Amino acid sequence: SEIGTRVINDQNESRVRYYLDENSQWMGPTKQSDNKMPPSTRKRRQQKSQNIFVRQLKPSKIVRVSTSALLEEWNKGAPVREDCTASESATLSMKKLDDSMKNLTKSRTVCSLERASLDVATALIDVAAHDECQNPFICVQQAAIFASMAPKRGTNDEPFKKFLPVQTRCTPSEAIIILGRADCMRALHFLDEAQFLCSWVAKECSLRRDGDDDEL
Repeated sequence: SEIGTRVINDQNESRVRYYLDENSQWMGPTKQSDNKMPPSTRKRRQQKSQNIFVRQLKPSKIVRVSTSALLEEWNKGAPVREDCTASESATLSMKKLDDSMKNLTKSRTVCSLERASLDVATALIDVAAHDECQNPFICVQQAAIFASMAPKRGTNDEPFKKFLPVQTRCTPSEAIIILGRADCMRALHFLDEAQFLCSWVAKECSLRRDGDDDEL
């Protein structure tokens, strides 16, 4: 700048000329002691990054199954429910879901929207846990979607922490809820907890398929 060139004395003038031209413009990086420019490291870094082999794990043989197909398989052989009256606990769960959805629509800030989304996800998991729920698959799927919009990490996994049933005594409905909680934790970036719940359900399924155990 003009102020900088005015305060330069004769002692530093030769050093300034090392960096600036006649128009006081920077001429590039510093020269070495033998009056040579240092070698550029940009090309070397690019070549090094190109030589690094990045292994991309692409899952194979993935079949996307819709919630309607899962519900159709779920209802095969199930007795038709004649009594349509809901229990008191199921009614309270639906009331909680309705209130959380109303709070979500009233949100005006990002923080309130994230907190309300977490409440909706928790309420959906509670609704899916009741026998009166006609489609638990869509409930756990929507719960994971709302959980993905909630604030990540912290103590936001507390609503999804529940006691696991006794091993080999887990019902299919309980397994769905456990997987739904695992999906919500995955959406909240609690990957270790989600992996543990999924492996627990997988072990339960493998025990049930063991033909040597008569009780299973």
